[in-house]
Amino acid sequence: MRKSLTIILLLLSAISAPAQRVLRTELENGLVIVAAEVHANPTVTIRVYVRTGGVIEGPYQGAGISHYYEHLHGDASESYTKQELDVWDESLGGISNAYTSNAHTCYHQTSTVEHFESMVALMAETLLRQEFTAEAIASQRGIILKEIIMNLDEADTRAWYRFSHTIYPGSPAADPVIGYPDLFGAVTEADLRDYYTSRYTPENMVVVVAGDLDAGEMTAEVAAEFGGAGRSGEALPEVERPADLPGPRYAVEYATFDQAHLVFGFRTVPIWADDLYALDVAMHLLTTGRTSRLYRVLLEERQLATDFRVYSYTPTFDAGEFEVYLAADPARLPEAYRTAYDEVVGLAEGLADPGELERVKNTLLADYVFDGESLDTRAARLGADALLGDLEFSAGYVDGCRAVTAEAVRDVAARYFTPDNLYAAVVWPVSAGEFDLGVFEEGLGEGDLVECALSAEARGLAASVESLGNVEPGEPDAYFVYRGKAPEAASVWLSPDYPLENTLARDYPPEYAFELGEEGGSGRMRLTTLDSGLRLLVLEDPGVGSAWVGALVDGGYRVETLQDEGAFHFAMRMLLEGTGSRTGPETMAAIEDRGGSIGSQGLRDCGLLSAHVLAADAPLALEVVTDCLRDATFPPDRVEAERRRLLDELAREDEAPFSVALREAKRALFGVHPYSHNQRGTTETVAALTRERLLDYRDLIRRPEGTLIAVAGDVDSRKVEDLVEELWDDVPAAGTPLPVCGPPAFPEENVSLALDSDREQTILYWFWPGMRWDGGDRYKMLMLDSVLSGIHLPNGRLHARLRGAGLVYAVHAYPIFGVEPGAFGLYLG
Repeated sequence: MRKSLTIILLLLSAISAPAQRVLRTELENGLVIVAAEVHANPTVTIRVYVRTGGVIEGPYQGAGISHYYEHLHGDASESYTKQELDVWDESLGGISNAYTSNAHTCYHQTSTVEHFESMVALMAETLLRQEFTAEAIASQRGIILKEIIMNLDEADTRAWYRFSHTIYPGSPAADPVIGYPDLFGAVTEADLRDYYTSRYTPENMVVVVAGDLDAGEMTAEVAAEFGGAGRSGEALPEVERPADLPGPRYAVEYATFDQAHLVFGFRTVPIWADDLYALDVAMHLLTTGRTSRLYRVLLEERQLATDFRVYSYTPTFDAGEFEVYLAADPARLPEAYRTAYDEVVGLAEGLADPGELERVKNTLLADYVFDGESLDTRAARLGADALLGDLEFSAGYVDGCRAVTAEAVRDVAARYFTPDNLYAAVVWPVSAGEFDLGVFEEGLGEGDLVECALSAEARGLAASVESLGNVEPGEPDAYFVYRGKAPEAASVWLSPDYPLENTLARDYPPEYAFELGEEGGSGRMRLTTLDSGLRLLVLEDPGVGSAWVGALVDGGYRVETLQDEGAFHFAMRMLLEGTGSRTGPETMAAIEDRGGSIGSQGLRDCGLLSAHVLAADAPLALEVVTDCLRDATFPPDRVEAERRRLLDELAREDEAPFSVALREAKRALFGVHPYSHNQRGTTETVAALTRERLLDYRDLIRRPEGTLIAVAGDVDSRKVEDLVEELWDDVPAAGTPLPVCGPPAFPEENVSLALDSDREQTILYWFWPGMRWDGGDRYKMLMLDSVLSGIHLPNGRLHARLRGAGLVYAVHAYPIFGVEPGAFGLYLG
């Protein structure tokens, strides 16, 4: 087929591999600096890691004081007020944030290279010379109390809380990072000053800088700003190995959700144990991709759960766990739990198929490559490795996983996934009545009860202790713990086959340099239009090692009728459920077996079908994407399976307060216009959509003249063009126009809605009429967004004013642009 138009754009900057030279330097005051050269674009990032977190709070354990200080960071310093620090931060672009984990707190910021010196100076000013004010302490206390309430509204978070207390009761590993509300509320200014003085010292810090600068120059700048700080001389608290607690142990907590949320799992190992690799491979066998074992049995074949996740958590202290999370309708939870449990323990009963094992190893390799393409992720990986004491741990981790055999997976499953090492917790809806303990174990009853009380996360630790033994089943926030029965066995926890202390830390010299990656070449972008109207956009980026292959198709909610709300998204998802040459599982396997991922969705003005693969698999991804677009068959049984999944997802949406508020706010602004539609539709519209109606939307999706295929990565643009011509040569333009909905008719007067909810938090949404993508004021609106709330959360005037006063936990504004006029939105909670 003849190309009717080709446009070539030569990129002005060289495109390089994720990183070249890495330099580790340790200063005399104990500060570790890791500088990585990443020359992909003129940006730079800084990440400061402090060894302070939820499990190492010493006399303040359980108070969330590490997280409390993180919130206070940047509120004032010895030389600057909060207002002055905010202006300084905004002058650098305002792309800054922080988080607190179990074992560290991280502060990070990204900007362009000309701001590097100022960025390092700001970080040193706020971390080394913090000042505390009564106003800031009171303000942030109120904000964190709101965050605690928000966490209680998240059913999966409640389930993790209860599981943590079930598997490691009494250990710091079970305490929430954010703290118990009463212990947190008791933290004083003197406590914060004491904690800050003892922890925020250079020997407890790792500074990672990465970007388009010389590693030596970046190191020198950090040393100049941080090198004058002195050590505290105080040792960090030891995280004691939790006591032996023979399983099985089961817990039930009652809450006002509609779905049931369950976590079960097993005690395992810390990050330095050799079994780490086989456990992680087992995790991926169970959960990664739609070809994984649990996806197949829980969502694909039997549709027992609305959501599931699997984690092999191997922390930097000796309290690892292998855990499975399930969300399900209460009526389906018993079968979902038994099915998932059988799949997990079944790993000990046979060997994984060689092809299945190879798929997981390809996924691990691909994930490593994909993560290395982002400056922030690369820096974060170096930071985690530096905290461990081995800067090349992540690179070696991939090799360790690729060396895992089927026998090794079977052996770790047999060692850890046993009844005497089983712990499970369920958050059960009060509306579903009393939980049937037989779900966990036949014969389990009140005689096996070992503890009952109110949730410490919800009511406070003191109230929880006071309520011990004085709660009833079905009482909101009440929990019950039972000891199950298991064959007599030697606890794996009493006989670890790994060292009890971290053996990963290497003895580095004061300066140590090594290489990561190689220089790439230049890149170019080519836009080609075929005779059928199909457009192809190719960006050559030889430094990344991967390829993104996607198809954008004109349409979206804009072409839906009121009765068909959610149909476009439904139809887009059906593209992956089978073609004339592949079944749905075969489509997924074609990509996932190579370590890649593929997905599809309907959006406001278009649909997106895309795959992310290693560069060598770009032709395969292009062929699969084309096959799905051209030849999707929408098999009747797969339509019904997808319908069930969508209905389950809508049920989960109904438990998410922000989702409910957003949904109703859009309906109030856009009225009957399709822009008011929810992506997944409604329970009524999804239930009513027929296969025949979905096929109508399929015809709208596969119009060549409405399709843009985009390929970006380590590819040859001319070879991609040749392949696209070959794949699409016999497809003429459809010649059928899209339905036209016209612009929305916005309300002539203000509209106010109040929604009843049994959730703890209050959420406010505002929407104002907006503009089109091609509106002349688009960039002004983006600037307004940036000034009000930052392009990246959290920032801007609204954040400074409202969160600074302790009035909200989250506030953000954002524009919605569309083919038709959209909106400007604002939310707070």
